[in-house]
Amino acid sequence: MNIKTKLSSLMYPPIALALLAACSSDDVLENNNEPTTQGQTLTINATTGGEDGTRVSFDEGTYATKWETNDKVYIYAGGTDKVGEFTVKSITNDHNAVLKGTISGTLPTTTTTNITGYIYNSKVETSDSGSPAAVTNYGKHIDVDYSEQKGTWEDAMSRCVLFGQGTYNPNNTDQTVDMKFEYKTTFFKLMLNFGDPSINTTATMCLTGDNMVSNSRINAIGANAGEQEYAKDLFINIKDVTITNGKATVYVAMYSQPLKNVYLQVVLENNDVYDFNISNNATTAITLEPGKVYPIERKGVKEKTSTKWEGKGIEGDPFLIKSVADLKLLAKKLKDYTDDAKWGYNNKYFELTSDLIINGEWEPIGNYSKAFRGIFDGKDHTISGNITINNLATNQGAGLFGVITTAGVTDRPCGIIKNLTSKLNINANSANDNTSNTYTGSIVGRIITGGTVENCTNKGAVKATTQFVSGIIGAIQLDGKNNLTENQKVIVEACANEGDVANIFNNTANKTISVGGIIGFVNGNSTNKDGNYKSDIEVKGCYLDGAKLTMTSDKYSAGIIGLIQNSRDADQSKVTACWVKNITLPTGGNRASIVSSGSGNATETSKSLPYTLNYCWADKKYNSGFACSVNAVINNCKIASEESLDSFYSKMNNAWGSSTYKFNSDGTINQSIKTK
Repeated sequence: MNIKTKLSSLMYPPIALALLAACSSDDVLENNNEPTTQGQTLTINATTGGEDGTRVSFDEGTYATKWETNDKVYIYAGGTDKVGEFTVKSITNDHNAVLKGTISGTLPTTTTTNITGYIYNSKVETSDSGSPAAVTNYGKHIDVDYSEQKGTWEDAMSRCVLFGQGTYNPNNTDQTVDMKFEYKTTFFKLMLNFGDPSINTTATMCLTGDNMVSNSRINAIGANAGEQEYAKDLFINIKDVTITNGKATVYVAMYSQPLKNVYLQVVLENNDVYDFNISNNATTAITLEPGKVYPIERKGVKEKTSTKWEGKGIEGDPFLIKSVADLKLLAKKLKDYTDDAKWGYNNKYFELTSDLIINGEWEPIGNYSKAFRGIFDGKDHTISGNITINNLATNQGAGLFGVITTAGVTDRPCGIIKNLTSKLNINANSANDNTSNTYTGSIVGRIITGGTVENCTNKGAVKATTQFVSGIIGAIQLDGKNNLTENQKVIVEACANEGDVANIFNNTANKTISVGGIIGFVNGNSTNKDGNYKSDIEVKGCYLDGAKLTMTSDKYSAGIIGLIQNSRDADQSKVTACWVKNITLPTGGNRASIVSSGSGNATETSKSLPYTLNYCWADKKYNSGFACSVNAVINNCKIASEESLDSFYSKMNNAWGSSTYKFNSDGTINQSIKTK
């Protein structure tokens, strides 16, 4: 079969988008400020095998595409059962090409067939995700990973996607198919000025923004061929960028879709931090056009330390967290235990005023002996970046917050974190990679006695060498004392995790370890049986979607709570209206869709006293089902084969009984009724 292709133009606009603000005359590009049309004529003979090489080489001076004889094109003739690999035979002049190759399977002889294809690139891969399974080596989707880039022109172009479509008509005597290939990728050319010509170093960069895609998946076949099937909303890391005389030029590839609030944070080798406002405070989003390179020139601002916050720390006039420096100040004051920090900022109010980017080593806010007792309202903002937490000691927690508590407080709100999204990639390390009683979560590492985490979402990856790890809260320690002066409660409500979680604890001593989607571990402290007041936990309206949970040794894992131990009774730990779907659990150990624990047999009874699950849902049965323990009380829980999520969500809403939140029909959390 001969296939004639026509490659669309790679355009280089004379100025940046309005979203990125007007550019100076320095932003004008080559060729008298006119967009240059880049094309090539290809003669391609499709054969199996072929040389492994990049799709195309580029002349940066004119941004022209130049085909090479070892380029490869993957062609689909209506489905994954009729595929072929096409390679370049010869190159003529610009724009038009002829491909000749073999398609597996038999094409219809009386009806037309939709022909689709993409041009192979080193960072563009096929995907067999979903069902039905695709033919070996040929996926039905095209996956591109934008998350880790080098900042060079060559690396950006290695992520360039060109997708083509055409129609095969068996009535054509020469069996020629006309195809048009179009770009699915946009490029930034960031021209960065650090304001100090003495800076000659390397740096790590993090590009964030609303709708910034770190991973995309494009349909290769079907009615929606060429359209986006999946995108992960995170950020883009650019590593080992060279800065010369205080300036750097960085190229970034990205999926083409609307962007807003675009920022770049740069961490120099000496840990100095510079922030670049790429959007230039534009208030509207704009769609970036595929196949264009946008030049953006910006001057960075060096991050300064903070010595005080605006506000009074009261409910009507909270302390304002306006920068990363303000957030670091909170961690420092708690660590130093000065002023109001001596009481963990008990009943003091903090409010995040904007999205933030954090990169590098992080000191969690609060620790075991100096826990946070304040109220932190993220105001629906997002904190993004890559943080490392090192040398975590016994009893300590790792996360944005280390440890929060209500212990010692009886008459006022405290120990509350709410309305916050984390896009932090967290790498936490215990002191010796196997230090016991260490805890990691994206929002908070550990809650002791009481506290609230409400309306918090994690989209980043959490990886830790701690004993207990989870997407939102590493562990919860309920109080086992009989002499409590009032009821203590932990409330985890309207929280979601979409990020992968990995527990890589070095478990040479065969200790109890766990990984959970929302909470890693709950210790019920079952000694508290006879006191007048109790310490309990309620988890309600939470979900885990599309996340992969892993651990180095198979122990305990589950979609909502990785492990519950030492429950006082079935009323101490309640999980209501929570759901999971499309998750991956470790291959061994005690596993469940909602809660893991001991099984309740003769050897594990002491670790498996009752807990309660109400109106929870899972897309399928994961190993032990909803819970591992035979002592678990399971009320009205369903899997998808029994009732679909879009049918069951209303029953979950009734069981949840919240006046603040409710599930939408797809299980996402509707905040339109939120009043606080």
